[in-house]
Amino acid sequence: MDKGGIVSETREVKGFERVVMRDYGELVITQGEKESLTVEAEPGIIEKIRTEVRGGNLDISIGASWLRKIGHAFTSSISGSWIKYSLTVKKLTGLEVLGAARVSVTKIKTERFSLVLGGAGYIKVESLEAKQLDVDMRGAGKVELTGKASEQNIIMGGAGGYVAPKLESAKANVDLRGAGIANVWVTKDLEVTITGVGNVKYYGAPAIKQKITGLGKLTPMGSPQ
Repeated sequence: MDKGGIVSETREVKGFERVVMRDYGELVITQGEKESLTVEAEPGIIEKIRTEVRGGNLDISIGASWLRKIGHAFTSSISGSWIKYSLTVKKLTGLEVLGAARVSVTKIKTERFSLVLGGAGYIKVESLEAKQLDVDMRGAGKVELTGKASEQNIIMGGAGGYVAPKLESAKANVDLRGAGIANVWVTKDLEVTITGVGNVKYYGAPAIKQKITGLGKLTPMGSPQ
């Protein structure tokens, strides 16, 4: 389908539980009964987009040199065009975002969920329901979550932002290295390690175990909003 210089293409994808999003673009993920992927982009870009399932991972990338990728990203931001992906998953246990991509996930229910964010990307997860959440952030990206996870383990390096004051957890372990900021809501046990100048802000009244080296701060924020 052609939408005034933007073409739409359906890709066959099946048999995956994790998504790896590379480079740049906007990805919207929903959970449903049938796996599907629709890609929208300019004709010269869409032909270079690679979508491949390997070992349970759906890998989305642009098959071009890094110089051309940077050029595409720059010209797309100037012209207002962008690569858009609409993905339906049966099951999602992990999401890895590398580069400058923006990813939104709605209403995901899973036993264990892992997030990896590298670079300056952005991940937003709405209405997550999981027993365990593992987050690994590197760089200056941002992760935003709502919902409920019995336990969350967060590792942050760089100057990123972890925004989860509306994600209820009984237990949380936060390892902050660098200048990042983490916001969490914890009801029982919170363990915090800060190396550098980062800041962990927490809602709730959990038991605290902390180790802070440098100018980092652990800040109570009171009752969840």
